Amino acid sequence: MIEYFTALVLSYTLHTHQINTIVWFESEKHCIKAISSRTFDNMYDHIYELYGNEISMYCVVSEVRSKLIRPQLKPTYKIQLKILFVCSIRSSIP
Repeated sequence: MIEYFTALVLSYTLHTHQINTIVWFESEKHCIKAISSRTFDNMYDHIYELYGNEISMYCVVSEVRSKLIRPQLKPTYKIQLKILFVCSIRSSIP
């Protein structure tokens, strides 16, 4: 599985200028968790009160890999076989 750096973007308009505030995360999962945890709600609400409803917050996945998680190989087992040779000696009885 490959993970990509992801930006949390807080976007709003200020005097006809589009402003994008960006916070970077190591993965999309971390970005979504930040939004879901409501950590940025105070800033969002404050900007909303000041500048109106032209505001949004979302995650944007980049094309830059942050992690390459390779599947683990199945463990290999070494089997040792012991071969026993049985020699039988015939003895002759005189």
